[in-house]
Amino acid sequence: MGRYLRYASLAGFLGFMTYVAYRHQVVGGGPSGVPPVDALCPFGGLESLYSYLKHGTFLRRVAMSSLLLFGTVAASTLLLGRTFCGWICPLGALGEAAGALGRRLGFKVDQRRIPHTARHVKLLILGVVLAGSWATGTLVFRPYDPWVAWAHLGGGLDEIAANPWGFAVLALLVILAGMGISRFFCRYLCPLGGGLWILQKLSLTRVERHPDRCVNCGACDRACPMGITVSTAGRLSNGDCISCGECVESCPAKGALDFRALGRKLSPLAVGIIGLGLFLGAYGVAKVSGGWRTFSPTSLEAKADPAEGIFGWMTVEEAASKVALPVEEFMNAAGISPDSPRDVPLKRMEGVDDEAVKAKVGAYLKARETSRDAKAPNPEEIKGSQTLAEVAEIYRLKPEEILETAGWPVEMAKEAENPLKEMAARVGSEVSAIRAAVRKLKSR
Repeated sequence: MGRYLRYASLAGFLGFMTYVAYRHQVVGGGPSGVPPVDALCPFGGLESLYSYLKHGTFLRRVAMSSLLLFGTVAASTLLLGRTFCGWICPLGALGEAAGALGRRLGFKVDQRRIPHTARHVKLLILGVVLAGSWATGTLVFRPYDPWVAWAHLGGGLDEIAANPWGFAVLALLVILAGMGISRFFCRYLCPLGGGLWILQKLSLTRVERHPDRCVNCGACDRACPMGITVSTAGRLSNGDCISCGECVESCPAKGALDFRALGRKLSPLAVGIIGLGLFLGAYGVAKVSGGWRTFSPTSLEAKADPAEGIFGWMTVEEAASKVALPVEEFMNAAGISPDSPRDVPLKRMEGVDDEAVKAKVGAYLKARETSRDAKAPNPEEIKGSQTLAEVAEIYRLKPEEILETAGWPVEMAKEAENPLKEMAARVGSEVSAIRAAVRKLKSR
């Protein structure tokens, strides 16, 4: 019973997420659209964790939903093991389906020829991806992410050409390699799997083998989709265990294998139902409480480069507003004909590539900024009669950062319309402190 429920669960999540991904391609994203798969993936929450903790913002395409999902998956792994991988993950479902198809077609690869240490590659990938994402403020794994590639299959050849590495990983390492070795990508390469591998080592729920009842038939080893040798274990501590229960279900010796949590016996069906209940329950609570948000208005990248806030679901008017440009100036910078409709999403406009629009507008904004920097007066020319608001506008700085760098109370930003010399007198300082602060900030 547990096995069939697991298959139904994996198929259901794969079908549902594929439909959501297709609808995103058709409808687009945004506050009133369909979220991208990044906002519905737990790994996005982990990738964006550093940005959220340090800056209070998420990386582009990631939202609070991703962080909530990661927290839920991490907690359920500590309690029940990797039930997300074994019962929910749509990419895992693809890998396992590929393995089943490969067996039916007679494909067979001796996994013993692959050194066991190869399973640690996913830990290395996890470290590189997190370091890269946290350092650069972008989803560095996204161009190679096979799930992102699967989600964009509806875009046809154009999407494949735009993201060749992701589709190559999907075709070669998830499907083709998976036909020879079930869940090949999960075993060796999945960065989320690497993170959950660590948590699985600490899980309260483990598969236990009772040697006195074991008949040493090896059925459990053959059934495991992750290729774990269960038949020689006592209490299984392998971080690759995905709590699928296949080994327990396949065991012909009653009581030789079972799940145990704090000494209490659990059936594979119970483990699966509780894992699904935790996952769906957390979503339900977040949805009802208003915490479930699949769209983040401003990403970390957009703070540094406003053009990164442009998405294909936006109309010309919305995109122009996002980068604070008049519509006509935006269309000229983006290379969009002035006769084009302004209330149609960019991705639906004939002859318009929303990624190209983002790149062109980004280049235009940078060029304009460089030009303004060249025209800005020397900070030594700042006069005491000028207000803090005027100085901030001239040098495109925030009043708060000028005050903080000058060593003045940040609360004085509310007095930004007062002359600098009056503000300096109130704090017992000189206007030269503001000049030095502006010079320091502009030299960064």
